[in-house]
Amino acid sequence: MQITYKEDVLKDLFYSYQDKYAELESAISPKAIRKEYGTGGIIHRGYYCPSKTVDIVIGGAKRGRVSRKPSCEEHCKSVFYFNSANRLIQVDEYGFFPERTLCTREFLWGHDDIELACIYNMNLASLPKICQASICEYDPDGRILLYQTLLSGAFLEDDPLRSFWIQAEEYNYDPESDLLETVLRGKRLVHSEAVLGSILQKYRFSSVQELIESSSLYRFQHDEEGRVVSYTAQEMSPNAEDKPHFTALIPKSKQRMI
Repeated sequence: MQITYKEDVLKDLFYSYQDKYAELESAISPKAIRKEYGTGGIIHRGYYCPSKTVDIVIGGAKRGRVSRKPSCEEHCKSVFYFNSANRLIQVDEYGFFPERTLCTREFLWGHDDIELACIYNMNLASLPKICQASICEYDPDGRILLYQTLLSGAFLEDDPLRSFWIQAEEYNYDPESDLLETVLRGKRLVHSEAVLGSILQKYRFSSVQELIESSSLYRFQHDEEGRVVSYTAQEMSPNAEDKPHFTALIPKSKQRMI
């Protein structure tokens, strides 16, 4: 079982909107009619991260919380903007240095079955620079099937994709219960040869292949009410049969219907 990375699609999305910040802002921002305010989120898009499970299977990953109270805005880390159809169309992420500063702005667009998004780094002396692009695909019932995001490791350079990595998730659902059955989660890193050697040495990867691509399969178990209560995980590799499965119980605070 292997992930089908949409590398070409993501690169095309990234390059196509590399210099389109102003166009996206004028087309998307005026459509916002309400806001929500997020705190504590440390994953892509915080509380509204497309991933159903990243905060369950990755240690330390947090979605955070949201509020609709405007009084929260000056202290929040994220501001979520919604259009008249109640679709999320923009996300502003702030940092405190110590003053509250706009760091990134993400624009989202698409249809019911596909959603595209681009993130621009705003905390620069120059014009906003694109640093991330993502794609999500959904089935007719609105369940997510695929979530992939490309992050540039060199967005300030002439070729921002000289170094980048892709995170990907593919979802499968039980045909009888419609509950989440498996998630195949992986990453692919792409670097120039000059960058590759130094990264191998610095982070002590055991092989070039481990650095370039890896994935894991997660199988979820539910209670009688449909909430996920545990999962098993196995690394997917050429020697996957030699990799042991392990089972983890999900804390009650993270058990939910998915």
